[in-house]
Amino acid sequence: MRVPVVNLGALGQPREPAPLPTPSGALYRKPNPDGSRKRCGDCMMWVREKRCLIHEKSLEVTDDLVCGFNVFGAPLDKWMEHPGGRMPVTPEESGLRPAGPGVACASCRFYQDQGGGKGLCFGVSKESDRRPPQPVDLLGWCARYESV
Repeated sequence: MRVPVVNLGALGQPREPAPLPTPSGALYRKPNPDGSRKRCGDCMMWVREKRCLIHEKSLEVTDDLVCGFNVFGAPLDKWMEHPGGRMPVTPEESGLRPAGPGVACASCRFYQDQGGGKGLCFGVSKESDRRPPQPVDLLGWCARYESV
C-alpha cells in the first residue's frame, strides 16, 4: 500500500498530495509496430553481445530485461563507442528489470481493460487535469509498470 506524500508549503502548511506523473513523465511508449511486447531484445539500444548503449559496457543486459528508456528498433550487432564520450546510467536509474517474454500495460496492476486494444491507467494522470485515469494502449508500456 502506498502512503500519500504530503507537500508542505513554504509556511509548513499541508497541501494536496503530489499529483501522479503524466504519461510523458512516466516515459510512456506506444505499442511496438509489430505487436510485440516491450523488452531489451527489441530495443535499438540493445547490443546482441548482451550489452546496452545506455549502461556501462561491463554490465550484462540480456534480451529478456526491460527499462524505461526502451525504444523499439533493430538491436545492434556490436558495441558502438560514441564520439565525445557518454555518461551511462545505472540499472537503478533506468529501471532495468526482468521482462520475461515482454511487458505491456495489459499486465500492469494499474491497467483496466476497456476492450478494443485500449484501457485506462490509474498509475498516471491526464495532462488536462492531472488526475487518473489516463487512456492507454493494451500493448503500451511505461516506467510506472508494476506486474500483477
